[in-house]
Amino acid sequence: MRRRERRQQMVTSILTPNLFLFERLASSDIPRVVTFVYQVADRVRQSVYVLAFEIEGRRVGGPPLPGPAETAVVRLGREDAARTEWFGVGDDIVLWRPASREWSCDLIGQHWERERQACWGVLVDERGTDGVVSNLQATWPRRHAAGDHLVRLRSTIGPERKLAMVSYDGSSFHGKAYADCWDIVLGLLKEISGGQLEVYTDDPVPAP
Repeated sequence: MRRRERRQQMVTSILTPNLFLFERLASSDIPRVVTFVYQVADRVRQSVYVLAFEIEGRRVGGPPLPGPAETAVVRLGREDAARTEWFGVGDDIVLWRPASREWSCDLIGQHWERERQACWGVLVDERGTDGVVSNLQATWPRRHAAGDHLVRLRSTIGPERKLAMVSYDGSSFHGKAYADCWDIVLGLLKEISGGQLEVYTDDPVPAP
């Protein structure tokens, strides 16, 4: 009889000031990560947005939103997307402004392990949906490599967007926080890590 392999636990790491990483994520870890995002949003008084990249957006989103022809197609996501059997591979970006933390957990968690080709983004942003869509259309060209998502989302951090996280490998979330809320983010990262926070920066990280 074969022994069941134990799943490696989620690891939370600080890479450099304002940059962090959640690794070894399974579907069961998504609620913890999403709860962290909502806690940050509550503290900085901004809204949570969820994005799915590299998917066939017609299955889970509305019609293409108007924008420059050379930019990626952005669609607004449907409310029943968490129950969609398969996103499908494509070049679209689908954006949701979730009604609740639980809905966000369902959306990401139910697709996390069965659709590893999908890239995920999570934003904490003060703008309304139209402003976030305009920012996405200005940031992403029509053709983009998966690794570009991390660099492009990092570049959008600022006063209007305090936090951005992206997953393009189906097992981790890379994140960046705006400098003026890093202390808030760091404190929450310490809580979610359960005291197992890995630190790879030379700068001192304050004790809990």
